[in-house]
Amino acid sequence: MRIAVVVQRFGRDILGGAETHADVVARILARHHDVEVLTSTAGDYQSWAETFAPGPSEEDGLRVRRFAVARGRAPSWETMASFLHDGFIGSDFARLPAFVKEDFVARVREWPDALQEEFVLAQGPLCPDLHAALRTGAHDRVLFFTYLYPTTYEGLFAVPRGRAFVIPTLHDEAPAYLPVFGRRLSRAELLCSTDAEIALLKRLYPAVPQRARHIDRQGMRGGHAGALVKQCLDLWIDRHMV
Repeated sequence: MRIAVVVQRFGRDILGGAETHADVVARILARHHDVEVLTSTAGDYQSWAETFAPGPSEEDGLRVRRFAVARGRAPSWETMASFLHDGFIGSDFARLPAFVKEDFVARVREWPDALQEEFVLAQGPLCPDLHAALRTGAHDRVLFFTYLYPTTYEGLFAVPRGRAFVIPTLHDEAPAYLPVFGRRLSRAELLCSTDAEIALLKRLYPAVPQRARHIDRQGMRGGHAGALVKQCLDLWIDRHMV
């Protein structure tokens, strides 16, 4: 099976939870399938400046194709981020009192879709050539990593329903409460790491049909990523992506 793994950044020296997860899963999938990683040329998740050359390469036996970033962070980004996080620091969101969160949710759910999408796209990276490559239909399945960035948000429109899968890495943060994310994720099968992540999906996007599956029956004991990936492969991907 031809599988594309789509992630916003990729490389052995790239630090990030979704990026590391994508690297490990791609390499395990490559033992059984024809895997290609599709990613940007960026190495930094704030500026999205070019670190790697665009085009195909092979990295430790894994095929990687990088696409130029047409736009990194938009000039409007700081304004959009301040607007979303009005009254609190983004990193403190999960610890906010319930009444503060309730006020926040009521506020952002009144945002028009155009404003919500401006937030999503303003953070970057925009990689139209990557999405054009997805539209060619060269892959039987496309596995996107993390819900947050345009590589997934825009990429899901480039892949037919039934071929798109997302590992959302969803957690309790302010952007996740934007309803446009739920509607876009409804185009894919979702592969969640914990029951808590599935519960959060259902709470944030109650109107969206839930097709999330649980890949981690025992949890990441001791932070052992290898055990999670083995479960990911054995319990879900080979059963539901073929």
